[in-house]
Amino acid sequence: TALKQGILEDDLSQLLIDTMVSLNKAAAEAMGQVKVNACTDITGFGLIGHLLEMMNGSGTSAIIENAKVPFLPQVDAFAAANIIPGGTRDNDQYTKSSVSYASKISESRQLMLNDAQTSGGLLISVPKNRADKLLKLMHERGIKDAVIIGRVVSRSSPIVRVE
Repeated sequence: TALKQGILEDDLSQLLIDTMVSLNKAAAEAMGQVKVNACTDITGFGLIGHLLEMMNGSGTSAIIENAKVPFLPQVDAFAAANIIPGGTRDNDQYTKSSVSYASKISESRQLMLNDAQTSGGLLISVPKNRADKLLKLMHERGIKDAVIIGRVVSRSSPIVRVE
């Protein structure tokens, strides 16, 4: 949305484009070496929307560590300045009944976690005893932003907790 509005600096525009055109080939190769439970690309439903789909499909719940979720530079400033597409607000309204956010998490950050502008980052569920191996393999393949953002737990209400 900031790019459409012409307010991104050239270096950030290039980083955005480079990120969006990156393929998931290296991640797929790493996953092929470590048995994963599930994987989805994060697109128009945002991180929370896709996570809810995974949790509903498996009958489990998730706890996300807000501070560990990576974003491109300045995304928080744009969200705080209300540079947010309508689809993101729709996603947020759709997921609200299934998610609880810690009181310290701002409304703009909640919207960021529901961002409809996402482009192909992967959300991977892997058994805890294989998570570090997958992360190492991804880093070795140049996926430096790969991080563990949370954990899957037994089904509870709400389905997703963001701490």
